[in-house]
Amino acid sequence: MPKVALVNILSGFVVLFLAASFGVFIAFDITEAFLRDRELYDSWQMIIERHSHGHTNLFAMMQILFGLTLPYSKLSLRIKWIQTAGFWAGMIGMGPMMLARAAAGPSDALDLIEIITGGLLSFCFAALVLHCYGLLAKVMRR
Repeated sequence: MPKVALVNILSGFVVLFLAASFGVFIAFDITEAFLRDRELYDSWQMIIERHSHGHTNLFAMMQILFGLTLPYSKLSLRIKWIQTAGFWAGMIGMGPMMLARAAAGPSDALDLIEIITGGLLSFCFAALVLHCYGLLAKVMRR
C-alpha cells in the first residue's frame, strides 16, 4: 500500500479519536443545557456544535475510505497528495471552522468564516470527484 494511502488512513483515525474526545465535552454541554436552560439546548450555537462533531466524524471516515481505496485509483501520485490535502481541508472546514462559525453567532450577511469554509469544502469535493474519476479510470481499463 502506498505511503499516501497510509497517511490518509492514519490521519482519518487520528481525527476520529480527536472528534470522539471532544464529543465528550459537547455531550457535557448538551446535558447541562438540557437540565438547566432549555432555551440554550435549542440554541443556534449548540446546534452548530453538534453538527460540527458529526460532520468531523463523517469527513474522517471519508478520509479513511479514501486511503483504503487509493491504491485502486489511476491518478498520479502527485494528484493523490493534492487530494489528501483536499480531504484535510474538508475536515478542517467541517470541524474547527464550524466551531468558529458557532462562536461567531448567526448572521444574515456572508462573512469571512463562511467564505473560508466554503472554499475548504469546495477543495474537498473536488478531491472527491477526482477520486471518483481515478476509480472509474481503473474500472474502465479492465
